[in-house]
Amino acid sequence: MTSANPLHELRHAQMERLCADPCWHEALLATYSEFGFCYRHSDIPVSPVLIDTSFLEKASRDLRKIMRLARELTVKNLGNRAPIRQDHRAVVDLFLDAQRRPVMGRPDCILAKSTMKVLELNIDSGMGGIQEVGELTNGYLKSGLDALLDCRLQNPFKSQIDFIQDQLAATVKKSVCITPLSDFSRLYLDQSDHLAAEITKRLGVPAKTVFPEALRNGEWLNDGLNDYGLFYRDACFLHEPIALAGMANALQVARSTRTIVLGDPLDIGVDDKGALALVSEFLDQQSPTNPEFESLKDLVPWTRLMDRVSIVSEGHVDLEKFVRKNKNSLVLKRCTSHVGKQVFVGSRTDDAIWDDIISRTKLTREDGEDWVVQEFVVADKFPLWFRMPDNQLVLKRCSGTVGPFVFGDQPDGWLVRIQGDHTADGSVLALPTDGNIGLTTVAAITRQVEQ
Repeated sequence: MTSANPLHELRHAQMERLCADPCWHEALLATYSEFGFCYRHSDIPVSPVLIDTSFLEKASRDLRKIMRLARELTVKNLGNRAPIRQDHRAVVDLFLDAQRRPVMGRPDCILAKSTMKVLELNIDSGMGGIQEVGELTNGYLKSGLDALLDCRLQNPFKSQIDFIQDQLAATVKKSVCITPLSDFSRLYLDQSDHLAAEITKRLGVPAKTVFPEALRNGEWLNDGLNDYGLFYRDACFLHEPIALAGMANALQVARSTRTIVLGDPLDIGVDDKGALALVSEFLDQQSPTNPEFESLKDLVPWTRLMDRVSIVSEGHVDLEKFVRKNKNSLVLKRCTSHVGKQVFVGSRTDDAIWDDIISRTKLTREDGEDWVVQEFVVADKFPLWFRMPDNQLVLKRCSGTVGPFVFGDQPDGWLVRIQGDHTADGSVLALPTDGNIGLTTVAAITRQVEQ
């Protein structure tokens, strides 16, 4: 999907109006300081990324189509090429005949030549950034942005709560256990507690944080004291197997109960980076005259599982030779890498390391070494205003990733990760807790910015 230029840029005079009283921005920085990251003025801009409403609406529709397609292709290829870690397989197999639950996730995307490009799908319930973007949204609304512009900001935390409310309607047991991993940091455990508290407050139903090791079966999943109608898995399945053992056991226990499990356990297999490779290959094989899929092709960069033989524009090739020859235009990613680990950009990777990674892609799946290769796409930069400690307003053009929080049919909030001041241009962006990354969100603009 393309647009002449879907990005809008605020003028200095408009920014002065937003920052006439900077208390809202100082409060936002203080909140993030309590989180333990993004505490500098250069980490949190004073306006979100401004994108055409029509562009975002089409992006949302197309991304959801791609997510649904990835779910279908992964399950269809379970006996063949679906890249699923062996320690996940028992859980996936157990839920094959279970009712599918609505899609949840937060794709990582970029804008490239004013086109949305999907780099990773991230289809799973353990999505980082929900509460953080919620705080950003509240802060921007306090600035008066919506009074200055005809725009819309969506709080993803509200979408998450409303999604849980929708799912509770399907069970007679109106109670929720929020289940993080027991070795999570204090930040993520606090956010699970916050989610549980807000469910109780807003929906009027009991909700509690329960570690997976404490859950047991009965008619309903329970912790020995309470029965739960809904089990919300507040953690993705890309952590190391030893950290996931308790969660995997809790999911297997839940399968014999009446408790609804969110997110869909079959999506454990879709969260793998190989799912996008299945989508890319499928779309490339579709006829150009098929309107159902033709519009999706521009969104997915060429991506393949390292099966050694595949199809590129030149025809059938040996992928190993192709990846060696075209190193500077490709990226190698381990399928189950997490928060930017095991992601290697060819143009910035030593030749010897690149060759070593290619040799690792030959290992069997039982070794947990599935890899994908993806074309390297240069991202457009976002125009963002920052307020410096002396209150000076500075416009910067920042590289970053953008992606919607998808909770079934609820409205999309958007996460934007931007490069910090000391981050190398084009480097892989992971978590703000790793340093040198700032955060913002997206506002949908329905008319031209005032001049």
